[in-house]
Amino acid sequence: LAELLGAPHFEDLGGKQDVSLPNRDVTGLPESFGGRVPLLRKLRLSGNQLSSLPRSFTKLQALTELWLEDNRIARLPEDFGCLDRLRFLQLEENELTCLPESFGDLRALETVALDCNALACLPESIGNLSALQKLRLVQNELTQLPTTFGNLKGLRELWLNRNLLAGLPESFGSLASLRKLRLVRNRLQSLPLSFGRLGELQALYLEDNQLASLPDTFVELRSLKSVNLDNNRITALPDSFGKLPLEKFWASG
Repeated sequence: LAELLGAPHFEDLGGKQDVSLPNRDVTGLPESFGGRVPLLRKLRLSGNQLSSLPRSFTKLQALTELWLEDNRIARLPEDFGCLDRLRFLQLEENELTCLPESFGDLRALETVALDCNALACLPESIGNLSALQKLRLVQNELTQLPTTFGNLKGLRELWLNRNLLAGLPESFGSLASLRKLRLVRNRLQSLPLSFGRLGELQALYLEDNQLASLPDTFVELRSLKSVNLDNNRITALPDSFGKLPLEKFWASG
């Protein structure tokens, strides 16, 4: 690894703040990795063959940006939440089936991408991510969201396409900052009454679900400009639906 970074010895990497090794067939990191690069702020390891991270990884206390997409990682260290300065996290196209409970300790996290994994659930602690603004969970195996999900008060963009969600928790309406929501190709049969409290919501994509109706509170979405309801089972819309400030509306199939 040191040779890939142009250093004759691993000890010479101690002052590194930015390490970039995408698409280099890296199969593993040294067990001492975290302790050897304590000043590291940005780490790019996209497109490699990593299946795990060493225990010392969580010693990267200065880390703010981490790219690990397109690897083979099946599990994160249990103390992954120790990376409490992390603001940006890319973990798409791995083999994750769960996240550690400590994930909620990543209080500085603003953007996280977890598309194309095998996540069947999310930890209750995810509601503690108070700085989170953008969350991508496309093409996983989620059947439900934790009740704490509504605690993500700063969340502005949420992608949940291609999961197995049959419903949303009542707390979902507490996502007061949410502006863009994508729930395409799930198994949604209904939306919670609290859905109408999403006062900042501007764009909503609900196509390819099993919705038979919309809650009466839907008409309270006064910021809504774009809605796609294609390929559902809706035969009638709530009263006053026409008063929504929509610029784009789809409801075929």
